[in-house]
Amino acid sequence: YMSLIAILGALFLEQIFPLNSYTKIRIGLRNAIDYIERTLSSQHVKPWQIFWFITLAGALVAGLLGFAFDWMNLFLGLIFTVAVLYMTLGIRQFSHYYSKIREALLEKEDDKARAALSEWLREEAELTGYRGSVQVAQLNEKQIIRQSLEMAILSSLRYVFAALFWFLLLAIFKIGVAGVVFYRLADLVARRWHLRAGGKEDEYTRYAGKIMTYIEYLPARCAALIFAVVGNFEDSLYAWRTQASSLRQLGEP
Repeated sequence: YMSLIAILGALFLEQIFPLNSYTKIRIGLRNAIDYIERTLSSQHVKPWQIFWFITLAGALVAGLLGFAFDWMNLFLGLIFTVAVLYMTLGIRQFSHYYSKIREALLEKEDDKARAALSEWLREEAELTGYRGSVQVAQLNEKQIIRQSLEMAILSSLRYVFAALFWFLLLAIFKIGVAGVVFYRLADLVARRWHLRAGGKEDEYTRYAGKIMTYIEYLPARCAALIFAVVGNFEDSLYAWRTQASSLRQLGEP
């Protein structure tokens, strides 16, 4: 029950005070990750060691703090959990872009929709390098819709479903905050490496891509199943079976 209350509290708080990617706390976190990586890289540490040092150290600190607050007072533990969830997940981080595009298309203002999509892609590219090669100016209305839906589904996985999956999985062992911090740090490190590579492949991006495939394997399929149940279940499963191989490239930079 406490985990459910924490999730609802964090999502409610985010609706009132939505966060974006440029808050001082998040910029500080990105700078700290870059600093740790530079320090470890100067000692010729391998990519996998950097990746797991950052993610596991962050998860360990969050887990220990969660235990400490719960031990002192359950209410303090709840406040800490809500704060961590508030910082690590949320729909409002991307939903306003999708709303702008939808409203522009309903008003038949394709240029306005392209501008909103470009802004969305630029913000994602600053963090991830995602879809940096998309020429938004050349997209027609159907392609704008497809690209927006693709971005919305991918963002919902990264900002909501995957983070919640790892939180709820480790909440069984009373360390849910460690799970959500682990995923957010892993996602952020992988994004930074892809951005730094500028669309090229190196040992960092190869390792990040491989490990994130494992980390997001179950969350992505749980999210797909939820979308299928909410939508057309039979057609969704048929498309999943017959088109999975051709759709694997959609999320690649």
